[in-house]
Amino acid sequence: MDQSESEFQSQVIAEAKRQGWRVYHVYDSRNTSDIGFPDLILGHPIQSRIVVIELKRKGEKPTEAQQLWLTIFEHAGYETHVWRPSDWDSGEIARVLIGVGKRHIRRRLDIAPFPERMTAEEFREALRVGRIER
Repeated sequence: MDQSESEFQSQVIAEAKRQGWRVYHVYDSRNTSDIGFPDLILGHPIQSRIVVIELKRKGEKPTEAQQLWLTIFEHAGYETHVWRPSDWDSGEIARVLIGVGKRHIRRRLDIAPFPERMTAEEFREALRVGRIER
């Protein structure tokens, strides 16, 4: 059975908070924000990062309005992501939340990139043995 977007969102929010992120989420955007506004805005006080997230179920793509908002944030210099449950399974979400997302490896940490596909367990082991820096 596929995970609902709401369940996936709860999972991402819980992990983000566990890792020290502040989380902003509009619970009913139909009445309180512009159409297509991203699902989550994450801010990390130690990493000095703001990350804008659109969450999608397997096979879904952002709407035109959602893509416009992501482009606006990206052009303003913010890190943006469209995450699906497969990104959780691959370890991509964990990499971004701890500060070594694809964009930050080269730009902020200046360390060698790691394979595109790495399970969460492989990623944790790489952190533990020092192959990847926080």
